[in-house]
This record gives sequence, C-alpha cells and structure tokens, in this order.
Amino acid sequence: MRKLLLAIEKLYVDWRNFRLLRRGWHARICPYVAFGTPTRLTVQLRVMLEKEAGSLDFVRRGITSIRSKQLPNVKVLVRKPESNYSTTLVTDHGGYIFDEIEIELPLGWSEVELSLIKGQKLVRGKRSVDMSSVDEIVKLRTFIVDDTEASVGILSDIDDTILVSNAPAPLIALQNLLFKSPFKRKPVRKMPEFYRYLAEKLPTAPFFYLSAGPWNQFGFTKRFLASHDFPFGPIIMQDIGPDDNKIFANTRFHKKRYLDKLLKLYPNISWLLIGDDGQHDIEIYKNFTLENPKNVTAILIRHLTAVQQVIQSGLPFANHTGPETSLVPIIHALDGEEMRDLVEKMLTSR
Repeated sequence: MRKLLLAIEKLYVDWRNFRLLRRGWHARICPYVAFGTPTRLTVQLRVMLEKEAGSLDFVRRGITSIRSKQLPNVKVLVRKPESNYSTTLVTDHGGYIFDEIEIELPLGWSEVELSLIKGQKLVRGKRSVDMSSVDEIVKLRTFIVDDTEASVGILSDIDDTILVSNAPAPLIALQNLLFKSPFKRKPVRKMPEFYRYLAEKLPTAPFFYLSAGPWNQFGFTKRFLASHDFPFGPIIMQDIGPDDNKIFANTRFHKKRYLDKLLKLYPNISWLLIGDDGQHDIEIYKNFTLENPKNVTAILIRHLTAVQQVIQSGLPFANHTGPETSLVPIIHALDGEEMRDLVEKMLTSR
C-alpha cells in the first residue's frame, strides 16, 4: 500500500511540476534550521516551486500555507563560507533534505550557504524542461552543540505545550491554521517566562523544539517563538505524507526517531523533556527514559484543562499515561508559572 501511494504521488508530482516549469515557475530553496556537533551537521531544507521570483514568504497562512509544490531529485550545493568546503545533496520525494554531512563549524549559531546546481532538467518520458531557478545563495542557520560542555538540554513539544492550539480537535486546529497569524496566537500562560527562566538558570543548555506538526508551518512556528521571546533553537517538524517508513503522519514514530537521533548526536546530554498530556508526550518520554535513564533529567508535563481534554479526546482527563517509572522526576503543572515553581524546587534540591 505504501509503495502504491508513493508511486501515485510521484506520477502526479512529476506531471504537475512539468506543467508549472513550462509556465515559468521557479525553483527555490526553503531553509529550515540545521543542527549538529563541531564535526557533523544535520541539514534541514526543502526545495519548492514558486510562481513569482520574489522572496519566499515563510509566514503565509490559510490555504496557501498548506499547499506545497515540492521538487524531488534536485541537487543542492552546500558551501561553508570563506572556505573550500562544499558538498552536493539531493532532495527526496517530498522535496526535502534531512541529510547528515561531515563539516567543521564553530559552536553556537553560524551559517552555511545553499544554492541550486545549474542546468538541471525535469525529464518526463521523451520530453524534458529546464528547472528554472532563482539565481541566489540562501543562508541556512546552523546550531552547533558540544555535549562535553552542555550537560543539560531542553527538548520541548509545541502544540498545547507552549502554544494554545487544541491540536487534536480538527475544526479548532483548522481554524487556527487558516485564519490566525502567529502574532495573534496565544502562548500557554506564563510559558515564555518559564522558558526564559530555564535559559537563565541553565545558560549552556541548548533548546530544541520537536513538533508533530507539518513542515509547512515552520515559518509560522519560527515567528511565533520570536514574537513571544522564547529562547530560540532548532525546530524539528514532520513530513505528514507517505514515505519509506509510513503511510500517514505518526507522532510516536516521529518523536522517537528524533529523540534517538539527538541521543546519538549528544550522548553526554541529559534532557529536560517538556510536553503536555493531550496526546502521547508523556508515554513517549517515559519510554525514552526507561531506555536511557542517564540521559533524562526530568519530564515536565503541562496539564490540559478538563474542557481542553474533552475537546481533544471526549474525556475530561488524560488517557495517555504511559508506563510507570520512578527513574526521574515527573512534574505536572497547569501552566508556566506553576511549572517554574516546581522546577525551581527540583533544581534547588539537586
């Protein structure tokens, strides 16, 4: 079934892209945020078709934010500024690149340069069309962490953990997606202040945001974090379409996959895992803790109100609790203010 869906998607995407390229649409690189160690980097980007050659608006909302015209099998050149380093990567069926490369970069924030290889063509049967691209160099922000210097890290969910979204309620989530800008969406009460408190108390701790939301909402999420002054860090979302591992989006698989990836990248970091009890966060975090108890400092779970629970699951209480574990502290709180008080006591007692 998965292979059939991928084959159908490929036929449609090739047909659509061939027509759009002949009409003068342009290929553009959409950079996300790359992360890694001083010698390895996980590149995150997507190549899509745009009708206009102007700047790509990453904060579109409504129908335009969920329509995407991806370009598979496109070669992207990655260069390190002011050096001779370069490597070529190729987009997957969804137009994405999530590849790990060997490169030496400084700690903290820096950039690499991205550009599309010239002269590429889209071939369809006996016909071909030039893959017209915008002649530009795109900057990809990189976040480099040395786990011998950062002993603690913060990994946070987004929807209903820091952003009020009622994510599993389809009508409310759709309304938020289609009609609300990132400047009008509300953070969970006192969560921005709590995250700034964590950044102050744990100054070497990197922040990562791991969401089950689609990559189409990356620009919105980035702008939301900035507008409410959350500590910035790499944002990891998911391709909700079929791929080699799944037919549809799978929250458990996606989050476990990236938890394992971060563990492999940073084996010496112990994580504060922050989520909510509306979906599967506590279950995912507990299972990860049971497998890797030395790499978890605590699990912090934001309680949804009874009304929010009813909206999401039809029940006035959380029904995803996961396995029992006493290996690490598990803190439950209604909002950022209560969570800060409880975490402050935990840090003081360490």
